[in-house]
Order: sequence, then C-alpha cells, then structure tokens
Amino acid sequence: MPALPSQQVFVSYSHHDALWRDQLFTAHLSSTFGDCQVWTDAQLRAGEQWQQAIDERLAGCTVAVCLVSERFLDSRFIAERELPVILRRAQAGTLRLVWIPIAIDRATLESRCPALAALQGAVGFDNTLAAQPTACAPSLLDQVRQHIREQMRAAIDPRGTALARLVSRRYEVERWLGEGNLAAVYKARDRVLQRDVAIKVLKDAQQRQSFMTDVRDAIRTSEEPNFINIYDAATDDE
Repeated sequence: MPALPSQQVFVSYSHHDALWRDQLFTAHLSSTFGDCQVWTDAQLRAGEQWQQAIDERLAGCTVAVCLVSERFLDSRFIAERELPVILRRAQAGTLRLVWIPIAIDRATLESRCPALAALQGAVGFDNTLAAQPTACAPSLLDQVRQHIREQMRAAIDPRGTALARLVSRRYEVERWLGEGNLAAVYKARDRVLQRDVAIKVLKDAQQRQSFMTDVRDAIRTSEEPNFINIYDAATDDE
C-alpha cells in the first residue's frame, strides 16, 4: 500500500516561550496525523550545525507555527532568518502558516510586524494566550490545538480535508487508508449508527456515472459472503 509523503511542522518561537512550545506540541498532538512530524530546535543534536539544520527544516516544512509574543518579535534571529522565509513561503502558497498570539495586543503586532498581523491567527486578539500556560483556560488550549491539527491534516491530505468538511454532518473522517489510480479510501465513523466505515472517494469526477453504476451493481450482490456491505453513496452536489 502506498504511503502518504512525510510532512513537517516547523515551530518558530522565542526560548522565553518554551513552556508554550511544550504545552502545545505534546506527543499526542504530533502523532495525531502520523505522517506529519513536529520539529522544534529542541530536537537539535549535540554537534549539529544548528543554523543549517534550521534553514533546511524551514525550506522543507509544509506547516509553520509561530508563537508570537513580544519576545518573539525581539529575537534578531527570528526576524532575520526565520520569519522572512515563513512569510515569503506563506504568501507564495507553499506552506500553511499558523500564528498564535501570546500576551500581545493587535496594536503592538501591527506596529512591529504588519505583514504577520494582516494574516488570520489561530485565535483572535481578544483570546490571546496568557504569558504562562497555567493561566490559560483549557477550552482555549483545545481550540488552538484543534486549529493546528486541522492545518496538519490539510497539509498532508487536501482531498481528505475537503471530504471531512463535506460529510461532517454524518461521518467523522479519521484517517487515510490507501489509494489506487481511480480513488482514495478513508476510515471514518458513522455518527448516527455509531460504527466504523470506509469511504471511497473518486479522484476523477468524470468517472462518477460508471462509479455509481458499479455501486448499484455491488448493492445487488452485497448479500454474498465475499462482498463488503455498502451503506451509502452520494455525489458532492447532493
């Protein structure tokens, strides 16, 4: 079975905000989508050329998360080496940028980094995170983590992200299972009947008619012991 390509999340932050780095990027979050790996400079190895390693991770990441505090804006290294690359790639559409305000207000960010302030943050300034994680409401932490997860999912699998939005009222799409030349298959949970299902999604809309014919034929033979059951079928305009 082919595997989805490995993707990487680059975390840009001030070391003064290391507690926030640890709070947001737990093992649970980084493994939510197994093919998406979270990387921070805390993972640099002894003797490694750290500037080169950071440059390489920045060039190869598909999601960048910026923990934006006044200390973040004060960092010369971030201002000169990390943020310009992140903003340039975000504007070019080659990475997804998630920025999270930490104890900073809109006026300060607009005056010090207008390019970043012009982009939508993970939370609004009325919900800026406190300087210390212990002072932050758990519900707000969950909101930020969920936003990061969604960006990770979208970076790994745009088709799956679109599917999740399309069927969200009935199914919760959990993960990609595999794909062939014509379709991709996802594991999902039926919210109504409370059972696991597989959802097959066509890659080419021109195959829709023949696919639906195959579905109807399969339903007629679904009582056979060697055939899977079909519970639902739809097109994206229904």
